[in-house]
Amino acid sequence: MANGLRIDETMLPLLRCPASYQKLRLATADELARVNDSIAQKRLTTVGGDQVQEPLEAALVRDDGTLLYPVVDGIARLIVDDGIKLPGDLTLSASSGSDGSNGAAQ
Repeated sequence: MANGLRIDETMLPLLRCPASYQKLRLATADELARVNDSIAQKRLTTVGGDQVQEPLEAALVRDDGTLLYPVVDGIARLIVDDGIKLPGDLTLSASSGSDGSNGAAQ
């Protein structure tokens, strides 16, 4: 189990954002720390409009870095309304991922 996610690592490349169908990747520990700091500051809301209250144990980041999906009790919640919107100063670029393989220039 990597980063609290109960999924075979070979399955991770198959996961997609349910809203945009972009690839998803695991958030790094540093990214989770930044996101959890923003949650503590009450800066983050879900796509459904709810304020995010609880810190994340793990998350899946959309390829464009503007949305992430929480992992709760080791299970990814890939529900559009549960996606957490990331403000511009917190956008997680694909190149900040653990392997950097998705960091294409735009």
